[in-house]
Amino acid sequence: MEKNGKLNLLKLAITVCLLWAVFARVDISRLKDMLKTVDIVLLAAAFAVLCAGVVLSSFRWKVLLIPQDIRISLGRAVYAYVSGMFFNSFLPTTIGGDVIRARMISPKNYHKGLAATLFERYLGVVALASWALFGALSAYRGGYPAAMIRMAALTSAFILLSFFVLLTLWRREGAGQGKNYKKLPEIIRRFLSSAAVYRNFGSNVAIALLASFMFQFLAIFCVFLITRALRIEVGFDFVIVAATLTALFSSFPVSINGIGLREVSYVFFFSIIGISPTAAVALSFLVFTMHILASAAGGMIFLAGEGRNGIALRGG
Repeated sequence: MEKNGKLNLLKLAITVCLLWAVFARVDISRLKDMLKTVDIVLLAAAFAVLCAGVVLSSFRWKVLLIPQDIRISLGRAVYAYVSGMFFNSFLPTTIGGDVIRARMISPKNYHKGLAATLFERYLGVVALASWALFGALSAYRGGYPAAMIRMAALTSAFILLSFFVLLTLWRREGAGQGKNYKKLPEIIRRFLSSAAVYRNFGSNVAIALLASFMFQFLAIFCVFLITRALRIEVGFDFVIVAATLTALFSSFPVSINGIGLREVSYVFFFSIIGISPTAAVALSFLVFTMHILASAAGGMIFLAGEGRNGIALRGG
């Protein structure tokens, strides 16, 4: 407990330092003006796209639960998914929400729900890296700065290469049967163990991967709509690169829920093409606000349902 407390304090310190470094370059009065004059219609459209992405992610999770012998309706999947979003957003770690939603759909065998969640996140990162690579190719044709293109290409190539390495290990080692299994790092062994069941459910994996690509597209399109709402004139190909790399970098567990990392990333990428830090922070703020609103809605749904009686929080 003491160790976790110190880690959270370290994350908080990093978050504060990153935000301080960013806001030192921001014109606060101009930031207020941009937020006051934002296009509400486009902002509402962006939020609708975000909500559609939540439903799609819930469907992806539902598909991946089937190989774990957990069959639930799409409505139940959405219910658990948005409840997990709430805890992921308002706890200093994203693991808490994953545990909550896993226990909501299978209190006695929630480890199976967690296995599906782990594999779901893995497919999401693969789809995100693929979109980053596609964005890099599009940005290259669009004449964007080479430094940004190289960063996107190298980052996505590294992630996709890791995907194929893990895929090879998955096929060879299976559920701890390979001769080299015990030599692998523990985190890799856990992943292979949880993913082993999916070797016999290729169609489920294919559907979930397709859903991941669609979800990431909706997430990118949501960011693009917000840039339009703020009257930031950037191309969609640039948004693909900036949004995907920002999502990847802000997922590193070194700050509180990616706060600070998200702002630094947007400022960095938008400054490359001459967009002011103030505009980039306005974009980051609205992206974060939308996720908070969606997560808060998930919290209300949780409290209105089985969360009132603490059912989701019981271990079995």
